[in-house]
Amino acid sequence: MNQNEKQLLLKALFEHVTESIIVTDEQGQIELVNPANEKLFGYTQQELNGKTVEFLMPDRFARN
Repeated sequence: MNQNEKQLLLKALFEHVTESIIVTDEQGQIELVNPANEKLFGYTQQELNGKTVEFLMPDRFARN
C-alpha cells in the first residue's frame, strides 16, 4: 500500500467511524472532529474550532 492509499484509508476511517474523534493541539484547543462528533454533541467543526475540549463537558463535570 502506498502513502496515498494509506491517507485515503485513514480519511475514510475518520469520516465513517461511528465513534466521535476529537483532535486537539498542545493547549487542548480543538482542531479537527469527525462527523460522528456532530451527531453526539450537536456542534459542527466550525463551531468547535479553537474551543477547548472542556467546552463539550457538561457543567456538572467542569472544574470549578
